[in-house]
Amino acid sequence: MPSLHKDRTKAVIAERRRKAYEMRIQGASYHQIADTLKVSTDTVRNDVKAHMDYIPRENAIELRDMELDKLNQMELALQKKLRSGSPQAINAAVRIMQHRAQLMGLDSIENNDGLDAAKEAMTQIISALQNGPTAKPVEDDQQGD
Repeated sequence: MPSLHKDRTKAVIAERRRKAYEMRIQGASYHQIADTLKVSTDTVRNDVKAHMDYIPRENAIELRDMELDKLNQMELALQKKLRSGSPQAINAAVRIMQHRAQLMGLDSIENNDGLDAAKEAMTQIISALQNGPTAKPVEDDQQGD
């Protein structure tokens, strides 16, 4: 019987994830979804992400693009306050930029385009130049004009 309980729990979670995703697609905020489903906003975020792992890529891209549009709209709404130097607007804009970077995967880029390899090669060249044999300067009168 424990298996039946696990299957039922999985079904309940899957249904909650589907509902959270559908509500998000329709424009509900994470907070609104959490209130409706009576779970935390972290659970809603995890549910939407988990559901997106099982949906076609095109739908996930559509949701991401919708989120980016919302972030752009929020940032545009802040422009007047940003120009006046409002600390609250600046903090909000920074959070928007962080969320945008996360949605676009910019926060997890690890490729530094070979910078580390180039640094290592330069270090080896410098070391070889410093520790290698030294060349004797050639005198002008020894060149045999």
